[in-house]
Amino acid sequence: MPQNQYPSRTPKSFEEISRHIFENPQVAVGLAEQSFQDQIRTMSEAAVQSGAHIILLTGPSSSGKTTTANLLVDDLAALGRRAVRISLDDFYRNRSEMPLWEDGSKNFEAVECLDLDCLHDCTHQLMKTGHVDFPVFDFTLGTRSPDRVHPVDYDENTIIIYEGIHSLHPELRRGLADCCFGIYIHPNTNYVDENGEIILEARDLRLTRRIIRDSINRGTPPLGTLRMWKDVRRGEILYIRPNSQYADVYINTCHDYEPFLYTASIIEMLSAIKDAGDMQETVDRLLRSFRHFFSIDVGLVPSDSLIQEFISKN
Repeated sequence: MPQNQYPSRTPKSFEEISRHIFENPQVAVGLAEQSFQDQIRTMSEAAVQSGAHIILLTGPSSSGKTTTANLLVDDLAALGRRAVRISLDDFYRNRSEMPLWEDGSKNFEAVECLDLDCLHDCTHQLMKTGHVDFPVFDFTLGTRSPDRVHPVDYDENTIIIYEGIHSLHPELRRGLADCCFGIYIHPNTNYVDENGEIILEARDLRLTRRIIRDSINRGTPPLGTLRMWKDVRRGEILYIRPNSQYADVYINTCHDYEPFLYTASIIEMLSAIKDAGDMQETVDRLLRSFRHFFSIDVGLVPSDSLIQEFISKN
């Protein structure tokens, strides 16, 4: 697998995007969606041409891994290949077995959280016999489900997509067949003004996705997500980004219209925080960034868009 460079941020002109969205938001949204679909098709074609039977798809938190994997399943089907998505979350060890950070808190970001022996055994059995029952992790219990499995069939026309933050980790790949194709996804666009100064960083766009999604789907208040973000970022720096070099393809999941979609919600959420404590600097930075953007209607977002992962109730 090639040793690739982590791609530099893509700058996008705030003024240009604003003008296009103001003049015709529906067209602007459609163009952004088509651009992402084009990336998916290019990625699918490259995976098929590689002859891979296993796709390893990863990216940092709130990159859109699950939706991208599902879109990839559909696109591979259009190319005549059957694809099955397997979440690495189902290979978590029991919560009581999680490794610890230096302060004694549980470290849910390390690759040691995963039962890689089980994953490798399941993969080998699947490719040898054509069938295996993959485990299902019960996050309510914090253990592997005692009465649920995910049955999967396999033949030479099948591609297995392993999706998760550790999909490109060398220890995971080492126990798999050589026929793997690596994909690294992340929102990778900085919004800049006419002088090239950054208005909104790609990393803050991703944090905004996480804040809104956590609030809608997990009932986590914005300050709770902000406080967790430090450990999430530490895990990314230690365990995810270093393995990006093993990707065959990089995908930018940023949709140009996103900040305009989020601005009303994120400003309302952050403005309601009375005492952010050590998170105040981050809150103030996000508020400064999003006050540049006017709001657009969430109804413009197609039902099959990756962005639905962050704005809709699961």
